[in-house]
Amino acid sequence: MRNFEKLPLLNLLLLVITALSLRLFVAVLSPGTDDVRNFIRTARLAQQGLVVYKYHRDYPYPPPYAWILAGTVEITDRWNLPPQLAVRLPPLFADALISAIIFLAARACNPSVAPRLAWIYALNPITVMIASHHGQFDSLAYLPAILAIWLSLASPSILRLYGSALLIGIGGALKVTPAFLFPAWVPEFSRKNGLWAFALLAALPLTAAFLLGWHMAPHEFVQNVIGYRTHAEGGWGYNFATLILGHIARLLHLETLSSFLHSVRSLHQYILIACIILTSWLVREKVFIERVFLIQLSVQLFAGRWAHEYTAWIVPLAILSNQRGILPWGLLTVAWMIIAYVGFVTTGTLQDNLFRAATIVGFLSWSALGLWFMSNLSKSRCAWLNWFSSPLLHK
Repeated sequence: MRNFEKLPLLNLLLLVITALSLRLFVAVLSPGTDDVRNFIRTARLAQQGLVVYKYHRDYPYPPPYAWILAGTVEITDRWNLPPQLAVRLPPLFADALISAIIFLAARACNPSVAPRLAWIYALNPITVMIASHHGQFDSLAYLPAILAIWLSLASPSILRLYGSALLIGIGGALKVTPAFLFPAWVPEFSRKNGLWAFALLAALPLTAAFLLGWHMAPHEFVQNVIGYRTHAEGGWGYNFATLILGHIARLLHLETLSSFLHSVRSLHQYILIACIILTSWLVREKVFIERVFLIQLSVQLFAGRWAHEYTAWIVPLAILSNQRGILPWGLLTVAWMIIAYVGFVTTGTLQDNLFRAATIVGFLSWSALGLWFMSNLSKSRCAWLNWFSSPLLHK
């Protein structure tokens, strides 16, 4: 890996080409999921100049990605590329580029293992499945966020910090979730004036995207985006426990407990925000890369609902952390995703059994994440818990 340092540009190019080739290869072989078909419809509607929210209830995002899809198919139609592949190109390219940014960011905080961490991301199966098979664009939304992290790690000057703020906002304008990382930058500011400017710059692209969407179709935008899945669902995380307890409460006719559990599921968004704020306060004295990593872990840990594509948010920072916790979490997550993806293309009893298995494996993945989170937060004397936060790669 020493040659990587001697010829960084050439090797970065090789890294990105390899990452992109792998993702394109999987995308060509994979027929995609329902999300791919939904994005084709989104692209065609936007291509015709129609307001997506009025004709497509399955587009619950701010408008910029619809325009990106329209521009993509406008170009690929001229090359006769199938739309099933075309709508996956933006996240494919973004995910490949993240490999290079991982190297640059790792060189700022963990230079001795930067090339190896970059190659781990380039070849990781989680974001490959999400971008190439699932067809979701979480990597595209997180590309600006990872750029923002690299800017702050490379040289935390005030201009770079403000650049990071804009990048966080641009990511949030695609999918709101990169904005959850905002609290990681708060301790960087000793004066409130600088923090307010940072917050304003971060909010600007996100607010503009939401206002544009609302202006295009006020009622439909509120229904599609603001009102998207406000109730926790599925067997993920603590919601899995509430579902089991709810089943027991119904069997025992414990109406008060049933009502309480229903309230917990309906308040999952507020519970998540509260837990992110609490985590931000607990990690306020840690270095920047540790803060942003633990805040990102808290998003998955305390989410009331979770989908496979959201896992793309974790992977870049999990790899940058260079910790062993990525091994149990990553292996269980890959198994969870493969079982679920196979379940999507089966029917009947087999599908039911696969989804049950996926729920159990997903809960184990969430549990491993919880242990990893606690290992970083507490730094206890417990050897097996500290294993999760011990270095994965050495010099």
